[in-house]
Amino acid sequence: MRIHAFVLAALVIGPTMAAAQSGQSTARALAMGRSMTASARGYEAIVWNPALLGTRNRPKFSINIAQVGLSTRSNVLSPSELWRYYTSDSLSQQDKTDILDKVRATSDSTFGVGALADVMAISVTVGNFGISLTGTAGDADAAVGDDAIELILFGNTARRAPGERYVGPGSRGAGLSVATLAASWGQGIAVPVGHLAVGATAKLRRGLLAGGGNSLGSYVQNAPNFEARAGYQVVYFDPDVSLNNGSGFGLDLGAAYDFVSGIRIAAAIENVFSTMSWKDEKLRYKQEEYQLLQSADGSSYADSTISDVDVAYNPADATQKALRDSLLGVHPFATKLRLGGQMTVGPVLLAGDAVFKLSDGIVPGAGQRLSVGAELPIAVMRFRGGLASDFDGGFAASAGIGFKAGPVLVDFAGAITPGGDRKGLTIGMGIAVMP
Repeated sequence: MRIHAFVLAALVIGPTMAAAQSGQSTARALAMGRSMTASARGYEAIVWNPALLGTRNRPKFSINIAQVGLSTRSNVLSPSELWRYYTSDSLSQQDKTDILDKVRATSDSTFGVGALADVMAISVTVGNFGISLTGTAGDADAAVGDDAIELILFGNTARRAPGERYVGPGSRGAGLSVATLAASWGQGIAVPVGHLAVGATAKLRRGLLAGGGNSLGSYVQNAPNFEARAGYQVVYFDPDVSLNNGSGFGLDLGAAYDFVSGIRIAAAIENVFSTMSWKDEKLRYKQEEYQLLQSADGSSYADSTISDVDVAYNPADATQKALRDSLLGVHPFATKLRLGGQMTVGPVLLAGDAVFKLSDGIVPGAGQRLSVGAELPIAVMRFRGGLASDFDGGFAASAGIGFKAGPVLVDFAGAITPGGDRKGLTIGMGIAVMP
């Protein structure tokens, strides 16, 4: 029974977060460290910089069939540490102590893990115009408090005095899913020297799902009697009822200038204007609390449901309103400024980006990022690599390979982030048509 209570409490302490916005992980972009503000081509420009559809060397047309990226991350353990612990027969006492110390050294004393599925479906460009029928991404995170980690690693052995509890403060989750239809236009502008292009991407969004919640005083206590309590509350849109739960609009702007020497500089603002409204009348509120009690001598046991509520959202209820506002009161899409450049050295394309977040969104991420990337074509193959840093301990190294058979492109890429609060691995692949 105690093991059951431990698992129940741990699950409640670690809710999930999912989020979505326009896909940004083409395999080529991933391999080059996402240095795409000046280097995106064809369908990539719809996401990264629409002005690139107005440059002189833009492709006559392009068709993205699919781009898929998958990644994992952790705020505590690097990919190598996760692999070492996963492949170990058991964790030593020192391993457990090291993990717990790292959890307690984080800003909110939680162990966070996450997974990202980034999908960019069919997109088409013809000359200056591009349209992306769907561009979505799914992001999921789970966070577990340090008390729960101690309980999982060491069991209920440390807190034996009456009233000493393993608790889960600050446990929370939030998420959303949005489908996007994006249309882009890039236009060249005559200038005395070089070539200037500007562009814009308009995005129509449909809110599919959203949900958020937090823990309701989950804890485990050993003395004088054993007691475990697990509780949570969430507001959410029911996927079985509707996938039309909100709408919005977004606008990206971009510019690019090609020097006579062939060097290009570029800038783009993502979500310079952005709206998103949700249909509160379709929201639901759910609350569940459970309790397990067992006497010290094991002679009595009780398993009870304290609350089990699933009702239509009521904005007049202060608790529900606060939970709703914590989820939907934050705009889901951050505004970002991207600056980039590219140049060729012999057959090698060199690119670099600097990204600054001007406003926060519901999806977490670094406030700034600097990256460089390179691409070397040899016959039908494309070799790529990249480096990136968020200047806060997060460093990523990436590499990839592409194959071009006539107009058909097949790309593969991978990246590793060994430090920072988003340590992890990412893999991506894509298939497209571009002359």
